[in-house]
Order: sequence, then C-alpha cells, then structure tokens
Amino acid sequence: MRDGSTVLVTGAAGFIGSNLVGALSEALPTARIVGLDREPNPGNYKRWLTVDLADKDEVRQTLATLEVDLVIHLAAQAYVPGSLERPEDYVRDNVLATSNLLVALQERIVIPPIILASSCEVYGDQLDQTDEAVDPAPKSPYAATKLAQEHLIEASAAAFDVRYVICRLFNNFGPGQQHNRLVPSAIRAALRNEPFQLCGDGTAVRDWIDVRDTCAAIAQIARLRCEGVPTRLNLGAECPLAVAEVLAEVEHTFQLRLCITRQDDMPGHLRTTIANSQLARDALGWLPTRHLRDYLNEVLELITSDHSRYLTPPAPGSPW
Repeated sequence: MRDGSTVLVTGAAGFIGSNLVGALSEALPTARIVGLDREPNPGNYKRWLTVDLADKDEVRQTLATLEVDLVIHLAAQAYVPGSLERPEDYVRDNVLATSNLLVALQERIVIPPIILASSCEVYGDQLDQTDEAVDPAPKSPYAATKLAQEHLIEASAAAFDVRYVICRLFNNFGPGQQHNRLVPSAIRAALRNEPFQLCGDGTAVRDWIDVRDTCAAIAQIARLRCEGVPTRLNLGAECPLAVAEVLAEVEHTFQLRLCITRQDDMPGHLRTTIANSQLARDALGWLPTRHLRDYLNEVLELITSDHSRYLTPPAPGSPW
C-alpha cells in the first residue's frame, strides 16, 4: 500500500479488532488506521468512529467524508447460541450492516478493496480437513448470516469490479477474548474453583489458533491490498483438539482440577471443524507460530504476577 493510506476496520472494539491494530501498525507503518464500532474505543486505536453499521443514514454520512483505501470488515455478532435465541439481531448486525456498508462504499468514485472476516461455521460439520472448495452447509443462524455476508460482498465485487478477500476464521483464542468463550471461561473456573459447565460430551473437535496469528494473516492481506490473493482463504492452524483436550491442557498448565458439570449439547454446534490452510500459507507466506499451551503459559505468568487478574472478565485488548 502507498504511504499514508487509510485502512478502515469495522468491528474494531471486538476480540479480533482489538488485536488487529498492532499487526496492522507493524505491516503498514505509514498507514492511517481508523477503527469503527458502535462500542467505545478500547484504547488502542488513535482514530475512532462511533457508528452503528445497521443505521444506513449514519453509515452513509460517515463514509461520505472519510478517505478510505482499504476496508477490513470484522463487525458482526459471533455466538452460535445467541443466534438461536435472537436470530433477528444477527440478521440486523451481520447482514443488514454489511449491506449498508457496501451501499455507502458504492457511492464512492473508487471502491476500496474489502477484506471480510467470515467463519468456518459456514462449512457446517465436516469429517476431515476442510478446504475452500467445500460447499457451505450452515447449521445455525449465525453461520447463515456469515454466508450471507460473503454473498453480499461477492455480488458487490461482481457488479462494481471490487477486489476482495474472504477470510474464513477458525477457533481463535488469545488476549482479550470474550469471557464466555471456552478457553477464558475454563481458566476462570479452574482458578476460582467454580463449576465449569460443559455442553455435550467434550468430543467435539475444533481447529485452535491464536488470534495474533490470525491477525498477522489479515495484516499481510492488507499490505497486499488483496492483490494476487485468492478470494477465499481458510485461516486455521491445522491444530485440532477436542474440547475435552482443551480442558485437560488448562488443568495441566494451572495444576488445578476443573469441577465439570455437563449439559446436553446445544443445537447448531458443530462436531468437527478442521482447517486446510495450505492456500493461505502459499499465498501469504504465512505460518501460525503460537500454540494453545504457549498462550496458557503466558496467562499463567501474568496471573502469577497479579493474582487478581482472574477476578474480573477480560476486557478487549487485555492480556487474557
């Protein structure tokens, strides 16, 4: 990208967005990075816009006066159980918001390239490693809305000749993750000697990747402005672990036993998601370098130095 380019990051207050700014600053040291979210700035973006993408007029007014050379679209609700309880919220915040963003961008003389953070959930259950050629088969409203985001961007790109890359993200863990996700909730339960509620039998397999590795890949796509990059990329570490294995890693690292209570698995949960990320590795020269045990040891060191860290849920951008 040219010096002084402006990168707009939507959903910048979230888990991925709060980690991405550092990777972008390293990959694009001269770029102006602008965070956009309806939530407040977590503190790591120098430039910030408080905007609800579901408000069409607000989006159009904001983007009409903003120079943008690249858009990284992270904004979305991303929780399968929540989508089953409130599917209308996911249609609003994932589908309508994406449509509003694209309509506003289409009013520009030159439409900037777009990077979309999609999800492995669009694939549905797969028995083995999944590559980008597998036909989507969403099993939850969340997955369906992520696939709808993809289709909206593909249609816009076809109509207006826009460069784009769709990144299908796998199971991220790392600094600042929402406290109701598996890894941070297991850590807190272990440290506080509280019951840990396990949905299902613990045999569901996920491909686990550190959020900082995911952000490094997205930053590299941004540096290339999507040029020469395949339009769909899996971003996974090819590191499958069953849920029970993740819990065992937590117990091993912290030398504590989890008090596990079980409940029936929730509808819409996938049994197996394992990435084939060879396309991203080849196209980006990218290789995930962090493993779950590395992150757990990192958290252990932080908690050892400040034992109060586990008493409150992690905030976006916090160390765990």
